[in-house]
Formats: sequence, C-alpha cells, structure tokens
Amino acid sequence: MEVVHARPAPTHINTDIHARIPTIDIPQEVSDIIVDLLSRDARSLKSSALISRQWRDRSQYHLHHTLKLDRKSNIPSLVDIYGDNLLPHYVRAISIDMMWGDFWSMIWGESWSSLLPIFHQFDGVRSLSLGRMGPISVAMHEFVSERFACLDSLSLTCVSVENFSTFSTFLNALPHLAHLALKDVHWSKAGGEVSPSVHRLRTLRLAFCTEQSVFVKWLMSVGEDKLRLESLSLTWYHDSDSLRAFVGFVGGHLQHLAFSYVFSDIFSRDWRQCPLDLSPNTGLRTLEFQQNIMAPHVWGSLSTVPEMLSSVASSRLTTLCLHLTNLEEEPVPYACLSTIDAILDKSPFISALAKVNLFTDVSLSPENGREHCMERIQCSIHSAMPKALKKGLLRIGCLSAK
Repeated sequence: MEVVHARPAPTHINTDIHARIPTIDIPQEVSDIIVDLLSRDARSLKSSALISRQWRDRSQYHLHHTLKLDRKSNIPSLVDIYGDNLLPHYVRAISIDMMWGDFWSMIWGESWSSLLPIFHQFDGVRSLSLGRMGPISVAMHEFVSERFACLDSLSLTCVSVENFSTFSTFLNALPHLAHLALKDVHWSKAGGEVSPSVHRLRTLRLAFCTEQSVFVKWLMSVGEDKLRLESLSLTWYHDSDSLRAFVGFVGGHLQHLAFSYVFSDIFSRDWRQCPLDLSPNTGLRTLEFQQNIMAPHVWGSLSTVPEMLSSVASSRLTTLCLHLTNLEEEPVPYACLSTIDAILDKSPFISALAKVNLFTDVSLSPENGREHCMERIQCSIHSAMPKALKKGLLRIGCLSAK
C-alpha cells in the first residue's frame, strides 16, 4: 500500500506573482453607469452593493431611492432597516397611500408610532406622493411642512381640504416646489383669505380638481416673471376662459403641453367657437392632444385640433401627438387629418417637426381581427396624410392592445 505524504506548507509566499496581476482602476463615473444599468433589478443591486465600496453607495441609492408605505407595509422590518443612521439618507422619494387621519395624528398602532420618528432622518427626500388620504387635516399639514419643507416635487391624488384658503396655505408651506401633480383634489367653494402663491413651478399636472380655474388664477398671482412653467398637462372641464388666460400667461417658457377636456355639449361648442390660442407659446417642443374624457364616440380631441394647431407659432416644435378613439367601429376622421396634414405642410413655424405620433385604442384580440383593423386604420391615415407620410413623420401605435 502506497502512502502519500502531504507536502509541507511553504515557508515563503512568492509575492511576485500577485504583484504581476494587473489591477484595473475604474473611474467612479463608469462604476456609477454600470450600477445605473441595474437600477430596476433589486437582486443585482443587493449583490453589487457587496462588491466594493466604490459600488456600494450607488447601489444603496437605487435600492432605497423610493420608500412606499401603505396599510400593508411591514413596519417592524422598516424600523430595523431605517433605524440605521446611514440608510435613511439614501431615500429621495416617499409614497404614502391610503393613510387616513389616525396615521397623521400618530396614534394608529404602536408599530406606526415607532416608524414616524425615523422620518426626521429622511433629510434627502425631495419628492412626496400622497394618494387616497382623505381630508388634509391640521396634523397632516404640520407633519408634511415640518419634515418635508425642502420638497421640490409633490403629488396629491384623491384628497380633500376644507376650502381653497386652507389648500393654498398647505402648498405655500412648501415654497421650493418645482413639480406639482394634482388629481381629484377637492375643496369647498367657501373659503377665507387666500395668500398669493410663492411657487416657481416648472411642471404642472392638473386633472379633475374642484374649481381648477381658481387654482390656475392663484398660480398666476406669483407673477409672470417667476412662473416659468416648462411642462403642462391638463384635463379641463369648466371655465375655458381661465385656461386660455393661463396658457397665454406662461407664454414662451412652455415647452411641453398635453391637453384634453371632459366632453359635453356646452364645452364642445365653447372649444369649437374659441379654440385654445397657442401663439404666445413660442417655446413649444412637444404638443399632445389626448383623449377626451367620457366621450368614446368622439375622435380624441380632433374636433378642435386643426384650429389649435394652426395657431402654433413655435419654430421649435418637434413632436405632435394625436389620440384617436373608437376606430374599431367608426371610420378614421379623414377630413380632420387632411386639414392637419395641410397645416403641417404649409405652416412657416412648424418646420422642425420630426414626429407625428398617432395613437389608437384598438382593444381587439388577434383572434377577433385586431391585425386587420390596424391595417385598415393605417391605410386610411396614410391616405389622409400623404405629405406627412412622404416626409417620414408618421408613427402609428396602439395604446390598449390586448
């Protein structure tokens, strides 16, 4: 039987071999780009955070960038994670959903009360989203203004306030806001004294709020030299004169406009008689006419698009988006599209246009003839807009394909 003896351990390690192994010094900017490519993959981010110190900060930034809270959140786990003095500083956005009055008064369960003090450590938060919150109470107002006074982005969905005076006070407590989104925000018509707006907004999204005309007039109180709105998305349903005044007020600063309105006989006649004048908006780059609300039998906003488009006086317009609806049952609005095609061809201002995006809402399944329906729509659009087709501008897509 052969006995194999183990080799004795070397008394000297040859460090020359290790010295000859090349090392790569990756610039921090390149490392950040690599980690950014993994920003949507939490599992990979957790691994990359352990690779090196150079990768850790960027990985943690993506992992903890947005904190989402609702009634199903595991609060003890969040307390353990963000009880650390380092991790809260990576949080940049907080989304709170379905938290009613008890949450803001800090008495809704022991677990929540243990989390709320940690909010003081979220000193890097710049974006706050509040959804389905019920009324904005005094406790909620104080909570937001004390902990998030440096916010530059706020989104409110399905909330209510006592009156517009209270709402304006709530917003003015956040003077650094640059991006504001309001949807289904309601207040009573009666109210006290309203202070002028202090905001220099850059982005505004507004839909289905009480007395939207009152809100935009309040925004204009900050002064034309301070309100330099660059992006505006509106779903309008009343007092179109105030909207026309507001769009004219923001003037040449506006670069992106997305517009739709709740269709009714009254408002339809109003928009046809007095379409939105876009001539003051000389800086427009993107113009989108979205679907009208509650009117599937109407072809998007096409009933007024030609008039509005003919008023464009921006030589920077590069993208035009049109939404066409109910084309499964109705023919393509040939006359409107032909008029638009002629306007795009002859307008001296729309020379930089690079894309005309037409979106349809065909919901047919492939088995029920979706492909055939899309072919019919495309042929009709090509026939109605030959000049745009020849220039290679047309892009036809489907928003709700199944």
